[in-house]
Amino acid sequence: MKANVVSREQPVVQLRGITKLFPGVQALKKVDLNVENKHIHGLIGENGAGKTTLLRILCGIYVPNEGEIFLRGDRVSIATSTQASLLGIGAVHQELSLCPSLSVAENVFFGRQPVKGCIGLIDRRRMIEETKDLLDELRMEISPMDTVGHLSLAEQQEVEILKALAMQPSLLLLDEPTSTLSGYEIDLLFNLLNELRENGVTILYVSHKIHELMDVCDRISVLRDGKHVKTITRDEADEELLVHLMTGRQPSELYPGLPKPVLTKPKLEIRDLSANVGGLRVQNIDLKAYAGEIVGIAGLVGSGRTEMAATIFGIHRKETGTLLIDGEQVRVNSPCEAIEHRISYIPEDRRKQGLFLRLLVPDNVVANELSSVSVHGFVNNKQVKSEAGKYISAFDIKVSKWDQIVGYLSGGNQQKILLARFLATSPEILIVDEPTRGIDVGAKREIHFLLRKLADKGTAILMISSELEEILGLSNRIYVMYGGEIICELQNREATEEIIIQAIVTAAGEKEPNGTTTKKASRGEH
Repeated sequence: MKANVVSREQPVVQLRGITKLFPGVQALKKVDLNVENKHIHGLIGENGAGKTTLLRILCGIYVPNEGEIFLRGDRVSIATSTQASLLGIGAVHQELSLCPSLSVAENVFFGRQPVKGCIGLIDRRRMIEETKDLLDELRMEISPMDTVGHLSLAEQQEVEILKALAMQPSLLLLDEPTSTLSGYEIDLLFNLLNELRENGVTILYVSHKIHELMDVCDRISVLRDGKHVKTITRDEADEELLVHLMTGRQPSELYPGLPKPVLTKPKLEIRDLSANVGGLRVQNIDLKAYAGEIVGIAGLVGSGRTEMAATIFGIHRKETGTLLIDGEQVRVNSPCEAIEHRISYIPEDRRKQGLFLRLLVPDNVVANELSSVSVHGFVNNKQVKSEAGKYISAFDIKVSKWDQIVGYLSGGNQQKILLARFLATSPEILIVDEPTRGIDVGAKREIHFLLRKLADKGTAILMISSELEEILGLSNRIYVMYGGEIICELQNREATEEIIIQAIVTAAGEKEPNGTTTKKASRGEH
């Protein structure tokens, strides 16, 4: 891929004394940072450390209150995203900015469609052909004509990356670009980033995944509480040092212990569950979860984990299957019926499926239990504030004021609010889908300890996670899924990443008539 190659060896980006204030919050405090030419420069820190704010200043979404920005030695003012684009800055944001009703090609060329003829008609054929060339070059297995809203979350992330690269930037800003990608897709992205670097593109890469940064970055800068703590080289970086710089803790402190639950009869039992969800068939599902136990659900993207969980919760209609709670068969054909039986489900995408981003923190916390804060059908705001305050305190949710809008909070605090909202219903069975996706190591630790504390109080938890380290660190037992089925059950003491991956590879080979590995298996997490 061609790029606007930078010839001078001075830093591409120099930030001097960058400060950014929001109402009640100082997001950045006199940050100094150099990003060298033709480097992949990592930026890491806990949620709320200022990483995303720094990127948004560079791409013209925010204007700093103080400080100077130099690009290739020249002082610049970046007040709009258009100015950033003209300066050769491209960005992929954590929140997708796609039009779901448009095609992949229309999103990639949005606002700059090629035209033909003197009257300026859009040249659709050229737009589709150029998009196809980009897709082929980046080895993305989607069509230019696919409607974006019909793509998976991972595929939409690919389109967002494609959209930025189509502008041929000389400075590329990436904010959590792998949050929805599988291991195979991450490998492709890293190969692409290395190619871009060789072609003269400088990359500023924000991630909460320490191993990713150590794999792909030349240098890594750590932010904490809006301040630049330290910049280290790839050779100096290790997990223990980075965790300590970010949080002041050691990696061994990120997971609680695994107490042995009291196994009498299962709190939740599923027998012979099957469903057809959007063309993916879930079948032959048998599982158990005991009170006080965290049961991990591992598997590839597309293995049916989310579809199974949503069917248990009544979002999708099951074809066959029996659900038992405390040994008694119950009917769950809708989320309302699930909640009546003290089952809660925390979805994978907190921003689209879980939270009311434009509402206040207390309104989100009590959204599932409005009857408890209402009198004669009218919501009592004092009760809302009081009830929400308990969870804000108990979960250590960081807000500048109690009536803050949820959409302005960091990802980790949003995730804790989502947990608080569903825990307000006092569930006996909790299903959590990717509970720590897109949040930093410090916030992860808090979520891990919250889940363990909940289990210790007797809740049975089903936890879907694409991070095998998280599955192994939290789960008493582990079910592994492939192709819509459970392929094995493992006790924590016998499970390793290698055993889980080998089970998936074996299942993939058995499902292919010629014994070859399927496309799904090749796109799995590693």
